[in-house]
Amino acid sequence: IPELQEVKDEIIYVRQENAGLSAARNHGLELAHGQYIQFVDADDYLIPCAYNHCLDIVRRNQPEIVQFEFTRTASQKSNYQTDAITDGASYLSGHNLKASAWSYLFMRCLLGDLRFIPNMLHEDEAFTPVLFLKAKRFCHTHAQAYYYRSHGGRITTKRTPRHLVKRMNDVECIIMGLNQQSASMPSAQAAALQRRVAQLTMGYLYEVMVSTRSVSQLEHRVARLKKLGLFPLPN
Repeated sequence: IPELQEVKDEIIYVRQENAGLSAARNHGLELAHGQYIQFVDADDYLIPCAYNHCLDIVRRNQPEIVQFEFTRTASQKSNYQTDAITDGASYLSGHNLKASAWSYLFMRCLLGDLRFIPNMLHEDEAFTPVLFLKAKRFCHTHAQAYYYRSHGGRITTKRTPRHLVKRMNDVECIIMGLNQQSASMPSAQAAALQRRVAQLTMGYLYEVMVSTRSVSQLEHRVARLKKLGLFPLPN
């Protein structure tokens, strides 16, 4: 690609056997040595003007995470309003999280041993809340810095019965895993993560109803949540 010739020495291209999105991201995390990390899915791209705004925030304020908005249109127009810097727990406590790992850039040192769960659908839901809770300096901007290309070939749009069952089982596993992690966190972080657990549980039960249209399936999954104290949902 001619446009990449000037920076070709700064690019590491990795070819590996397909082991899923989590394995690819984890491999990238192991190889990364820059100060910040940004994920971009293969069929999407970053919007230069808006993303430069995000980089300006990084240069000025050195936040550990900058989260931005996305767009499904090719328009370059954007709202550059930026919220005050806060910590990740406070943000999770007051906002409905957009968990997609491509919707923010973050300091590599924030990771620790956190990685994506292999062979898991909606793996971002297990990764992003925990990463956000690590951040002492979190910034959200309304700039639409990411172009999300909508089409039927994405993993999250498959609708076969087998795929739907795996989706529901994986989300249930994520909910239970986050709930377990919250038990060992300081009170403010635990409360923020429990709020996210409740949000995920609500979405999970809605998905069960819409996808299966089965009362017995809903009752079965509610019973499993009750055993862990995750149902009824909090007010």
